[in-house]
Amino acid sequence: MVFASYTDVAALVGRVALGALFLAHGWPKIKDVRKPIGFVKGTGWPGGAAFALLFTLLEFFGGIALIIGFLAQIVAVLFVLEMTATTTRRSPWSSPSWAPAPGPSTISSGGPRDR
Repeated sequence: MVFASYTDVAALVGRVALGALFLAHGWPKIKDVRKPIGFVKGTGWPGGAAFALLFTLLEFFGGIALIIGFLAQIVAVLFVLEMTATTTRRSPWSSPSWAPAPGPSTISSGGPRDR
């Protein structure tokens, strides 16, 4: 097999890339934790403040853990649970996850063509 010796390299690259992605998304939340808490409370998530704090800590410190390879499998499972929870839980004002994103054809710009 040609690529058999590169499986460890692929796992390393994937782990570091996902860790960097979560770290980049966790850093702004860690800097001002009140914003994600306010957002999650506004969506009606049960236990909003506690979950927002846990998700913020997981994204930041879990990203670091993935990058350095510390408890990578446990952190990966926690990320799967977080992403599942945040994907399936809808806020009352959001569109369904399967709906197309609003674009120029679905939003009225209020310009001359709309009159």
